[in-house]
Amino acid sequence: MLEIIPSRDMMTVAVQFSGKATQNDADKLERYVAEHYGSSQKFNILAIIRDVEGANLMGMVSGLKFDAKRLNQINKIAAVSNLQWVQSMASLGNMLPTLELKAFSEKDLEKAWAWVITSGNRTM
Repeated sequence: MLEIIPSRDMMTVAVQFSGKATQNDADKLERYVAEHYGSSQKFNILAIIRDVEGANLMGMVSGLKFDAKRLNQINKIAAVSNLQWVQSMASLGNMLPTLELKAFSEKDLEKAWAWVITSGNRTM
């Protein structure tokens, strides 16, 4: 389940994942992004990931089916989780040249917010 939570920054979508990602979750996120950022405005994501069903980040992303065109709009993703696989998989996101992905533990939520909203985005 995906929940859009209050963001501290107008250029950052804050979400919380728990349970299983569904098509309804993907649709909710797509509507939110379309309404707030259109089809070309850059934005960041702060994702708090807890108790996700499934064993890996790719499964979660696949379950969301977030439209690939949005990848060009994303500057940074802060993945906040105590799940080891999230910490391990975070480095894979940096293989995309226009995207920065960094993992933080839940105790470092404040550091995650500070990182995701700072300037220095690759494509801004």
